[in-house]
Amino acid sequence: MSKLLRLGLLAVLVSCASCEKTGTSNKPGDGAGGAGGGATTAGDIALRYKAGSAKLKQTGKFDMNTSGGGQFGEAVLEYTATLELAGQGENIKVNWSFADVSKLEVKGMFEDKSGGDDPKAFLVAEGKGAFLVDALGKLDDKGTEALAENAARRDRFKKLEADAKASGKEPKTSAGENILAMADGMVALPDLPSQGLSVGKSVTVEDEDEAQIGGIVLPSETETKYTLVKIDESGGQRIAELQIEAVTSGAAEMGQGMLSVDMTTEGTMLFDIDAGIPVSYKLTRSQSFAFGPNTFETMTILEAAFELI
Repeated sequence: MSKLLRLGLLAVLVSCASCEKTGTSNKPGDGAGGAGGGATTAGDIALRYKAGSAKLKQTGKFDMNTSGGGQFGEAVLEYTATLELAGQGENIKVNWSFADVSKLEVKGMFEDKSGGDDPKAFLVAEGKGAFLVDALGKLDDKGTEALAENAARRDRFKKLEADAKASGKEPKTSAGENILAMADGMVALPDLPSQGLSVGKSVTVEDEDEAQIGGIVLPSETETKYTLVKIDESGGQRIAELQIEAVTSGAAEMGQGMLSVDMTTEGTMLFDIDAGIPVSYKLTRSQSFAFGPNTFETMTILEAAFELI
């Protein structure tokens, strides 16, 4: 699944929770490109995550602005997180947790609705979990869903959904819970191209996928172009610089009407070829969701830098 698509669905679901025209209820849940076929020829560079144990510090920034259905929301988060990687069968298991939240600003739909505790402290205390990916960073949805490390967050949001359904009102979520619902899209390993790369040339990967959030199953198609800009060896390591451009579209029939999505993502990523770990990325995504009579527009900027610890 595309982590960015999942992240965008969440913003729509938060919007719909208080959108009287649709009458739908929201369940907070979990965001460029996908893996596809393609051979690596001689001289090409293959980017892959290594299955060996590693511990990373991620310093990140998340900036989302969304509007639609008579609602708007802004969320800005600056944080550090710890990611512990270890091989698990054919996959890589990543245990993650927020170590610090230095900045958190929310407006509109992301504001506190429950009179909860300090959202920064809440995220550090509750912001943790795990996920499974392959060597290309492709998420194993079913395997991730079954991990015990995700049970506490999953149960929290199931209870919020059940309480809202029983009361017939929108979920009374805290600002911390609204951000926690989107944490899986922030604390993540970026997807890598399945095909080999050579400097100055581009490869295009096509992927068909499904996002399943809050009872919604949204099939989508993504076309991602990766361009290897250069390989920097000045620091004694081979650091690949990639330009990323992706286009995603999808649609699904729902009880209240058709849900459709169009999304474009562009940005850059630095990747340590020999260590098999990301160095940094910056992605900007423009997204439009149409749901019945409502259209939701979202702009998200994701930035992250990684270092071994």
